[in-house]
Amino acid sequence: MEAPGLYVGIPRTAQNIYTLKGPLIQGTIDQLKNESRCLLDQCVRYFSQYIDWMQQSVTTNVASCRSLPATLDNARVVVCDHVTDSWNGFWFCLGWCAILLIPNILLSIKSAQHIAPKPRML
Repeated sequence: MEAPGLYVGIPRTAQNIYTLKGPLIQGTIDQLKNESRCLLDQCVRYFSQYIDWMQQSVTTNVASCRSLPATLDNARVVVCDHVTDSWNGFWFCLGWCAILLIPNILLSIKSAQHIAPKPRML
């Protein structure tokens, strides 16, 4: 028992699948691009909303107490006006080098013990 319509329908169905495969794949790719773009836009909106909230929170809550900004401003005045104006950068760096010289010597002696070859006993 043969079905002649079946042999004719199989190649036609295969051809329809091949012709449908191109637009179906392209449509899927376009849909994925659209969805990923929407997701990215939503993430950017959430991030900008968070940044706005943080900025508003810092300006109303932290800056309103005036202790932290006053401390930071006083530290800037001490460092910039009293330290770097009376000394220039060269003397300031030279002072740090002199301060860090002793710990550096101790560290180099300790590390040289591990690097230097040990004398062999014969």
